[in-house]
Amino acid sequence: MEFTGFKRQVGSVAVAAASFAMLVTAAGFAAPIAAAEESDAETWTMPDTESNMLENAVAATYEAAGTENVEIEFAVSGVNQVVYNYANWRVCGQSPSADEEVEVTAEPATVEFEVARPGGCE
Repeated sequence: MEFTGFKRQVGSVAVAAASFAMLVTAAGFAAPIAAAEESDAETWTMPDTESNMLENAVAATYEAAGTENVEIEFAVSGVNQVVYNYANWRVCGQSPSADEEVEVTAEPATVEFEVARPGGCE
């Protein structure tokens, strides 16, 4: 009695095992490559802008990060006012903090300046 179906199944199992071995080998090589790509992420360093005039702080931030990588927001100390003229404001605080590394992503990073009129920082 001959087992022709059995021979066919043994061949299929051998092909499946070889395919699995190639897949595992490829995954073993791909993992270090993916890790290297993550560590090569582009970053920029937040400048120290505290106590500077707002116009200088904004310029330094754009110089460090590029205009497309940053969205700037203001937190006004004291009376509720709108920041129009950057020359009329002083930076009292900042987020991210000075010298912090900020990763460049698809969405721009938010930089917040706490501002007050000159002489208004506590």
